[in-house]
Amino acid sequence: MVKKVTSLDEMREQVEPEVITIPGFRPGTLINVKIKYVDLTTAILATNISNPLIALAYQQAREGKSRQEIEDEVNRQSDTPAADAERVLASLSTLACQALVEPTYEELISIAPLNTEQLAAIYLYMLYGERGDGLSSFRDKSGVREADKRSDILPKEAI
Repeated sequence: MVKKVTSLDEMREQVEPEVITIPGFRPGTLINVKIKYVDLTTAILATNISNPLIALAYQQAREGKSRQEIEDEVNRQSDTPAADAERVLASLSTLACQALVEPTYEELISIAPLNTEQLAAIYLYMLYGERGDGLSSFRDKSGVREADKRSDILPKEAI
């Protein structure tokens, strides 16, 4: 089979922003935002953080931990506790700031700061490149992982 060169129009489609659903500002609510793909390296380098700490922060968020609990856990596992915890959250916020198209990051935070769950949902989208569903890689063939069934972070509609 001969490979065909991807057309410029097809490439343009791949970089177009799209609407994804993330947790809302209250438990059990959802919001739709338009987001563009951003390379994670940019956010990581902008805040000088390593991947293991971002993964740890995300894991803690999936487990329903509060911001303070996440910071405490990152502090326990890092050499410079407060600075690393701040860099994890700063990296996730930097990523959200770069990715959000509509509403913009500034527009959203004028209403309320983005919560850990919202930041994690945007991070998942960037990490796994799932178009329209950054959570699908965590689901089994039936559509829901056992861990998601127990999760009180994400509303059932997002699972």
